[in-house]
Amino acid sequence: MSDTTEARNVSSDGKGCLPLVLVLIGAAGVAFTWFALEDVAETLGARHWPEVPAVMQVSEGQVDRNASEFDKPFTYRSRYVYRYQATPHISERSFKTGDWSDVAERISKYPPGAHVTAHVNPGNPERNYLELPSLWILVLPGIPLALLAAGLIGLCLVWFRKRRGDGRAEGRKSEGLGL
Repeated sequence: MSDTTEARNVSSDGKGCLPLVLVLIGAAGVAFTWFALEDVAETLGARHWPEVPAVMQVSEGQVDRNASEFDKPFTYRSRYVYRYQATPHISERSFKTGDWSDVAERISKYPPGAHVTAHVNPGNPERNYLELPSLWILVLPGIPLALLAAGLIGLCLVWFRKRRGDGRAEGRKSEGLGL
């Protein structure tokens, strides 16, 4: 009966939840790392995609007058055509921003009729970039990797403390201290 009472006391002190929390933190780190590494792989891979000529058809900015103060009221929209392996493709893009100068910069850089270069994914020609993604995305996996490391280190600490604690209790019992 006393063994059962001790087991209840140990689990009711909340220490049993710590490993579960650490496992969840580690699992979140693994999941976020997976998604981040997919973006990193595409960013690095895009630097080796073939470059093909493209022609801008649309390059314009719009203002959303109904946007709330928390929304980004400016939208840049573009459309360009390119050929990859003799197949024509059309790419349409848009992004929202809170700064009209971002839109104006894109309009001046990519005016309608301009001949530009598109980087095309050879495995999926619909996937392309006019501008290669920034290498700052390489920092992105650091955040989930920190979560993963925290979960693993925490689990190791809990496991080692538990093992060290079990060994001490057995040693005390064998010495006749009964602690």
